[in-house]
Amino acid sequence: MSVASSSLFSVSDLLKEGDTSDNMQPTASLADKKSLRKLFRQRRKALADHPSWKADGLIFTLMLAEHIRSHFGKARSISAYLPNDGEVDPLPIFLQAIDAGITPLLPRIVEKDAPLDFHRWWPGDPLEEKNGGILQPVAESEKIVPDIILTPLVGFDRSLRRLGRGGGYYDRSFKVYPNAIRIGVAWSIQEAEAIPVEAWDMPLHAVATEKEWIGF
Repeated sequence: MSVASSSLFSVSDLLKEGDTSDNMQPTASLADKKSLRKLFRQRRKALADHPSWKADGLIFTLMLAEHIRSHFGKARSISAYLPNDGEVDPLPIFLQAIDAGITPLLPRIVEKDAPLDFHRWWPGDPLEEKNGGILQPVAESEKIVPDIILTPLVGFDRSLRRLGRGGGYYDRSFKVYPNAIRIGVAWSIQEAEAIPVEAWDMPLHAVATEKEWIGF
C-alpha cells in the first residue's frame, strides 16, 4: 500500500519490537538522554526500513523542504548537513536555497570541544573524512557565517527543545552564532512530549517535519 494512501506514521507499524504501544509518547520521565536517543534511533530506522517509506519517502522529504523554503526570508547563507542513521536528507532544501540565490554551507569539525565552522559547499564539491568517517568540507573551502543553521535531530518537543547526536557541537555553535536562525529537521515520529534539558542546551527557533512547521 502506498504511503500516500495509508497511515504511514502509525507507531505500531513502524516501531521496533519491544516498543509496541500505539499511544507511547516519550517524555522526560524516561530520564536520561541516552535512553531517549536509543528509542528515537529505533524509530528512525524502522521508518527507513518500512517498505512504503522506501517507495514514497521522497514525497515527504519534499513536503518538509517546502516548509523550510517558505521561511528562507532574507537569508544569504544556509548550513545543512550530510545525513546518516536515518536522518532527513536536506538535499532538496539545499537545491531550493541555491535556486533562491542563497549560499549553501556545510559544518566542519575543528576539534572535539570547539564549535563548528561553516564552509561554502556546493553539491559535488570535495569532502574529507573526520572523526571516524564523518564527511565534511575541506579546510581550504571558504568559511562563511551562516544566516540559517539546519540541524539534524534525534528527537524534539513542542517547546523547541532538541535531542541531538550527543557531541555538543551544535549547542556550542549556536552560542557562537547567536544571530543565526536555528531550525531542527526531523520526521514527525521523532516528537516527544518533553525533552530533558541541561544548562548548556540551546533551544531551536523552529522545527520542520513532513507534517508541519513548529515555531515562528
